[in-house]
Amino acid sequence: MAFAVLLTNDAARDLDEIYNYIALHDSPQKADYVLERIENVFSSVSEFPERGGYPQELLALGIREYREIFFWLTSTIFPLTTIKIPELPLP
Repeated sequence: MAFAVLLTNDAARDLDEIYNYIALHDSPQKADYVLERIENVFSSVSEFPERGGYPQELLALGIREYREIFFWLTSTIFPLTTIKIPELPLP
């Protein structure tokens, strides 16, 4: 059974900013590609919500409610109910 993947407003805004940055500094086609890959990660989380590892910085605090999936030059950290995408330090 698939689970719903919900984005916070901040995460949706981050995705817009990522897309716009890549489209401006590389190409719209590359931005489409990256966004599609991120959406594929969301789909995989929907099917397998416990995939990925525990973020080390959260484990150090004893927090195990989040998982982390690495993609491109960054990682995606999410609880089982939502997706949180941290700010990307893009080149």
